[in-house]
Amino acid sequence: MRSCPYMEGCRFLSEMLDGLPESFGNELRGQYCEAAFDECARYIVLMELGKERVPQGLWPHQLNEAEEILRKART
Repeated sequence: MRSCPYMEGCRFLSEMLDGLPESFGNELRGQYCEAAFDECARYIVLMELGKERVPQGLWPHQLNEAEEILRKART
């Protein structure tokens, strides 16, 4: 199984999960970082716009927000 190539330097994993239950973080890592990273909202924005355009507060499941960010960037 492939893991996200950006997992090691992901600000979400290093900053946003701090203070949350470990089991919650492990579930997110398993679902988005290790299994279906191409379905991660952060990964989608990163791939199209670059790392600097990924909002710090964007969670992996926020696909609608990712699509809105991409839509605005295209106009």
